[in-house]
Amino acid sequence: MNRLGFLRHRTAEQMVEEIRFVLERYEGIETFILDDDLFTMNFEHAKRFARAYREAGFDVPWVVNSHVKRLEPELARELADGGCRILKLGIESGSERIRTEVLERHMSNDDIRATVRTAEEHGLHTSGFVMVGLPGETVDELFETVELLATSDLGRFRTSLFYPFPGTRSHRLSIEGGYVDPERAGSLTDFTETSCLDFGPRQNLLVEKLARTMPWFVNARREEVSGADRYRPLVRRVLDMDRASWDTFSGEVRDLDRELSEEATRAGEVHYAIRYNAFMGVRSDYFLAEEAGGEWSTAAAKPVPDALRRVPGPTGAC
Repeated sequence: MNRLGFLRHRTAEQMVEEIRFVLERYEGIETFILDDDLFTMNFEHAKRFARAYREAGFDVPWVVNSHVKRLEPELARELADGGCRILKLGIESGSERIRTEVLERHMSNDDIRATVRTAEEHGLHTSGFVMVGLPGETVDELFETVELLATSDLGRFRTSLFYPFPGTRSHRLSIEGGYVDPERAGSLTDFTETSCLDFGPRQNLLVEKLARTMPWFVNARREEVSGADRYRPLVRRVLDMDRASWDTFSGEVRDLDRELSEEATRAGEVHYAIRYNAFMGVRSDYFLAEEAGGEWSTAAAKPVPDALRRVPGPTGAC
């Protein structure tokens, strides 16, 4: 784009015809993921596609990537009406300092909360990407990410461990800060279990715990939501574990999370549980609707209880 001086979009009609081609030839397609890095960058193009998809009569839901500052209420409504099920957002950290100084992501926590609220109010299930273990990140800033997730009402969030890609500011800061472990950096195969940054034994352990059990920390932090007390003793237990205890316990996380989620569900408590993979926390209104009906739709989405809206964000377009 920088060399050419323009960005070209395929037309909504072309996209719909390709989708029609695929549906006519392949069975069992349940979702289309439109993996444009920023599908909502061009409001009018996004609206045209949503309308064209709806008019084509397809009954397969679709998923797109958006940006916190690129979703207005009218667009959210058009996306939902057109069959969009999930809106994915790059949140990265709950620390505004980390987002600005390390990641060059210039958005406030109020921006994030307002965008999530706009999406959810118009029937879009929101998915946020967050990272832990960033260069220069303090313990307090790690818990700022917990705080943001606890107060934003995201439909789901995926927690990964930061990796410093060469050529980025965050890579330079990682090198200058002496955080990079060269041996681990060259041998990593994923971003969800091991970090190549070294913050010292104590913080390394905390980063691992958060990456593995973030939904528990988020549930425990939601002070005005029934059920938070269910998770607080477990979070305290996790925080008190030394390395040997944590290494033994970590293999039990998924089974224990399922037990806790079943208890919370029986009690009628909206909560996050680990679903679909080991690093995703999903809000219970989504996965319970899916389990009950076999398929979640925007029409079936349950409104978020008022108690979850503890920290208001700005109103209007964002």
